[in-house]
Amino acid sequence: MSSYAVLGQEPNAEAAHAHNLTVVSDLARKLTRGAVRGDRTELWRRMCTDAVREHDWRRDAAGPALPSLDPSEELLFRAGHPAR
Repeated sequence: MSSYAVLGQEPNAEAAHAHNLTVVSDLARKLTRGAVRGDRTELWRRMCTDAVREHDWRRDAAGPALPSLDPSEELLFRAGHPAR
């Protein structure tokens, strides 16, 4: 079983690129949907908080089968979390 299969993901570059495009497109749509600056700031913080939660979930789901997936210090900062 490949490392990617542990998380139910495809192990090829084409699938990874398609996933990345989907994520970036969704982020761009959320951030440019006519929100005022204050709303965007709060939206960005919520998205970063969700990303930290997702990192933690994937890390825990993979267990020792994959290298640790830890959120970056920048992501933690933007989410309002203390550094780990």
